[in-house]
Amino acid sequence: NTDLDSKIAHMKYVKSKDAYTGKLLTEEKLDKFIAGIFVLTGAIGFGMALTQESKCILYHMKEQKQMLFYIERDIMFLHRPMQEIFLNIAERLQKPYDTFLLHVAEKMEDGSGRNLITVWEAEIEELYKKKGYPKTTFFYLSQMTRCFCCEEDVMQKEAFSIVSHELEEELERMKKDKKEKDRLIRTLSVLAGILCIVIFL
Repeated sequence: NTDLDSKIAHMKYVKSKDAYTGKLLTEEKLDKFIAGIFVLTGAIGFGMALTQESKCILYHMKEQKQMLFYIERDIMFLHRPMQEIFLNIAERLQKPYDTFLLHVAEKMEDGSGRNLITVWEAEIEELYKKKGYPKTTFFYLSQMTRCFCCEEDVMQKEAFSIVSHELEEELERMKKDKKEKDRLIRTLSVLAGILCIVIFL
């Protein structure tokens, strides 16, 4: 009876130990699986953040292209003072360019005596102080400054046309680059996540 009791106790101990070890292995695999999911999600999220940056650049370039189009059109057909043109165009643009033009128009009429170029450059500096805008936002706004140096409507329109053409070319290039980069970023993000899951598991 003693030997039998000992064998039974040993069998119970082994069974209990195996069950505990199996439970630990299961929990360890689950922890690794969860860690892998987090890594994969983070990798995809990083890729999406880079994609979003490209979208932001394209948004600003498209809005500036619209602004140039309206300015050229209003110069040729309305023949109004620039502050009136800016007020008219601001209603058709999205942020931050609607506010940008409104501020320029208001400061041109505040009686300070500052000319358009000075006011325009000052407003660019104010926009630059705010976070979250790509560098291209300020480059083409600064390029527009030289257009205001032309006094005659025809010359001014021609100057805006040159900037608009440069912006159009850059916009098309950015669209092509964005498609390639987006595809590459998504692929690398997924592969990095899968690799991490394989390593963890």
